[in-house]
Amino acid sequence: MDRIVQRESDRVLSAITSGPHDRVVDKDLHLIWKEMGWKSSVKARHFVLAVHDYFIQKLSAAAAEQERHETGTVYSEDGGGAAASVVSGAPPKTEHHDDDSWTLDFINLSRVPAILEAFDDDGSGFINVVEVNQFTSSRPKNWSLLHWIAYWAEGWHYTIWDYRSKIGSILNAMEELLDSGDTHQANQSLVDYYLMSEEILQIDQMVHSVARYTEENTYTLEEKIRPYVDEEEERLRANLNRVGWNIDGFDTLTLVTGPGRIERYLFPLLYLVLDRHLRVLRRASEEIFNPSELHSHSQTLTVIMEAAMARMRTLLAVLRQRSSNPGILLGNVAFGMFKLLNDPSMNDWYINEDEYDEFPTLEEGEEDDGEEDEESSKEPKLLNFPPLKSLVNSDGYEEITRVEADQQDDVTADGLGLQGMWTGYTVDSEGTDTDGLTQLHIKAPDGDKIQGIGMNKFGIFHIEGQITPAEGTQHKIRFNFIYKASDEPGAKEAEGGEEDGGENKEVEGKDGEGENGGENEEGENEEGNNEEGGDEERENAEENEGEDEAGNEGGTQADAESESDTPEGNEDNVAGIYDGIFDTATLTINGTWINGDGNETGTFNLSRRPVFACQFKYTQP
Repeated sequence: MDRIVQRESDRVLSAITSGPHDRVVDKDLHLIWKEMGWKSSVKARHFVLAVHDYFIQKLSAAAAEQERHETGTVYSEDGGGAAASVVSGAPPKTEHHDDDSWTLDFINLSRVPAILEAFDDDGSGFINVVEVNQFTSSRPKNWSLLHWIAYWAEGWHYTIWDYRSKIGSILNAMEELLDSGDTHQANQSLVDYYLMSEEILQIDQMVHSVARYTEENTYTLEEKIRPYVDEEEERLRANLNRVGWNIDGFDTLTLVTGPGRIERYLFPLLYLVLDRHLRVLRRASEEIFNPSELHSHSQTLTVIMEAAMARMRTLLAVLRQRSSNPGILLGNVAFGMFKLLNDPSMNDWYINEDEYDEFPTLEEGEEDDGEEDEESSKEPKLLNFPPLKSLVNSDGYEEITRVEADQQDDVTADGLGLQGMWTGYTVDSEGTDTDGLTQLHIKAPDGDKIQGIGMNKFGIFHIEGQITPAEGTQHKIRFNFIYKASDEPGAKEAEGGEEDGGENKEVEGKDGEGENGGENEEGENEEGNNEEGGDEERENAEENEGEDEAGNEGGTQADAESESDTPEGNEDNVAGIYDGIFDTATLTINGTWINGDGNETGTFNLSRRPVFACQFKYTQP
């Protein structure tokens, strides 16, 4: 009977003391939840303050107990303060790690918002049991709860600022790569499309939105959090390898990052992706990319930034319920990384051009100098598509001209820097491109005379003119664009056709004479031969009339074509004149474009950007 009564009493006590706290896994948080009498959820600020006070008291008591144990003294129980000697004894048993005292420097009231944000994933302002368990279960192995809280209180800001510097260095390196002119001409538009994309702009905005990290004594903090940061980065890298570094949807993004709010992984993920894209862009100077190459990489950034924008919109919807100006509250989330994304009009206030100089310079090859481990050895090929040069079958083509850009050491080989490859555009008075990309290869000047060869959308042309040297860096230059008849497509074929036609006529005449001779020898009717001859004469006359008409039509068409802007015809055609200034300081040629009629119709601009060009002639079907 006593056992039954005891069991029933235990059940009653259990029913009285049970509550939502029983579902809290962590022992310390379970005790806090129970003592505070919280239900299924609690206001986030109240929860964080309670956790803060609990661990401050616990660590302070443990430190005092440890000090008394080391000094070998205890205070008497009567409270009078008299010390009693303790000969021996074991250190007090505590549930926290012995080295957690360092966390007291980072867990304080000034960092309550950061701790609150770590627990409150949905930003609702309330923390429930599920969120508490998710937070405690996501901590690294061998980390105490205090260590984990200290990371989110201070270490996360330090980590974001560190990745912000790395991302800024990569963006600077990409811009320098674009300005250097080393990109292969065939890849220029693809690289421009990638670097001018909205996603790159959004990343730049986020980099400049993050609140500056100003703490100075970070040695202990970095030492404590670095193993986790490196481990997390390698986890993301391994997951990116598994998906081939192509994130094509939110489901793939979740496979890479894992559960949780996107801002937890956003900066390390962007750093890894942009680091790989920088290596791809460096290859743009060596190989001709497939048109889909950089588009696939841009797609990865698009998915990542769409997830970030979706998170920002969710936060704004939640914060709008708590404030009439949610944008201000959003500026405090994730240390302000969403601030400029929400209000791009603030760019002029927050983005300072001088801040780009703060980012360390990233030298070529520095982005992938890490040691290769088992996971990195499984990294897929850098390019998603084979380069175009490996797909082009040039067996049916014969290379007839090849022009390469001069080396930088030879830029001033002619004394002025005029010799070499020049590229640029000609535009009309309304700024419209008229000739497409124009490439010139100018030979070394012979005195004041200059010659060379070039190409635009109309074809190959020759240049002849003169340069007038002057004191200083600006020299007057003027040269003609001449389309030579020998360079016209089909010129040689036409000559060959005339020769072939003459030979055929001669052969046909010989065959006709043989046939008539054979007929005469066979003694056929002479009158019949005359009739047949008359028929042939009439047919030949009709054919001659048709040829004359065709010739007249052809002449009319040729006259019309010679009057058109496109240089065609059988004689050399001066299509226009470049009249301008050659500046040796900037290595540019700028001036006025004068058409064949002597009218100024536009302007031109040429620069010494290194390019590569080949001209091929089709030789067989």
